Amino acid sequence: MPTEEYVLSLSYGKDSMACLRAIELLGWPLHRIVTADVWATDTIPADPPPMVEFKQYADDEIKRRWGIEVEHICARNADGTKRTYEQLFYHVPNRKPGGKFTGGSPAGFPYQKGAWCNDRLKTNPLDNAGGVR
Repeated sequence: MPTEEYVLSLSYGKDSMACLRAIELLGWPLHRIVTADVWATDTIPADPPPMVEFKQYADDEIKRRWGIEVEHICARNADGTKRTYEQLFYHVPNRKPGGKFTGGSPAGFPYQKGAWCNDRLKTNPLDNAGGVR
């Protein structure tokens, strides 16, 4: 019989930070903590500097209090390089014929309906993180 592994997907927002505290108060098991980092470019994170600092502080506090190292994952291209917002913004997708976008136009800014950045830069990498369901 396989043993279950309990994993928290951490966004560093108030809800996931409160969830971490609730797990502690309830005495529930927790084996791993994963987060999806989004990169604006190859070298610039999508988060503003104060958020980058907060995430580092939170990671240090989590390690100190729970003994768990937060696993930072990010979207990857087929060749293993980081997949960035910039790359996807300028990517020219294959368009369906008869659509409102012309052939050769880049993906551009995400819309409220069809926010391509969420699945390609956050949820897909989390889904692919070993053992996370």
